[in-house]
Amino acid sequence: MSLSLDNSNALSGFQEQLVSLQEDECQKQVRLLISRGVSLNQIKQTCLLALLEISRLYESGHYFLSGLIMAGRITRKITNLLQPPQEPDIFPGRVQLGSVGRESQGRDKSLFNLVLAAFGFETRDLGQEVTGPAFLASAEMFQPNLVGFFNITPQSLGRLKEIVSGLKALRPDGERPYIFLAGRRTVEPMRRKTGADFSLTSTADILTMCHRLLMNYEPQPN
Repeated sequence: MSLSLDNSNALSGFQEQLVSLQEDECQKQVRLLISRGVSLNQIKQTCLLALLEISRLYESGHYFLSGLIMAGRITRKITNLLQPPQEPDIFPGRVQLGSVGRESQGRDKSLFNLVLAAFGFETRDLGQEVTGPAFLASAEMFQPNLVGFFNITPQSLGRLKEIVSGLKALRPDGERPYIFLAGRRTVEPMRRKTGADFSLTSTADILTMCHRLLMNYEPQPN
C-alpha cells in the first residue's frame, strides 16, 4: 500500500528528527505515525535509515560518541512505542565480548560496549587475549544471544576457530548465539576460516545490527 503525501512527509520528518537527536519530537512523531495507520515496518525502516545517516556523521567527525549513545537511547524508546501496550519493555539480549589479541583496537570495543548499553543490551567483556576454556565457561553461564571477538589477527585464527567451534557445540540442539568478528582489520576470509556468522567493520554495521536485534529481526549471516 502506497503512503499518502502527508504520511510520507511525516516519515521524512521523523527521520530528520532522529538524525538531529530530538528525543521528545521523535516520540511525538512516532505516536502520530501510529495513529495515522503507518505500518510498523515503514517506521522501523525509516529508523534504520536515520541510524545509517548518524553513523556517517560520526565517521566524518560531525558527531561524537555521545551522539551514538543518544541515538541508541532514542531508538530503544521508539521500539517500546511500537510494542503492544500490555507488552513489557523490550530486552534485546546479552552480548559477550572478548579480544583475541592485545587491546590495540580497544577504542573500537569500548565504543561497541557503550552503544550496546544505550540500546539496552546486557554486555560482558572478558578483556584481551581470551582463552578458549575461560570464554566458553563464561558463555555457558551467561547464555549470550550474541558473541563478538575483536583484534583479529592472522596469528589468532587457529585459536579463534577452536573457540567458535566450542560455542556452536554448547547448545547443539537449541538456539546458539550468533557469532561475529569486529574491528577494522576484520575481513571476509577471516570470518570464513573461523566459522563465525558475520563481521562488523564500521559504525554503520554496529548500528544496523543493534537495530535488527532491537526491532525483532535476526542478524543476517554473511
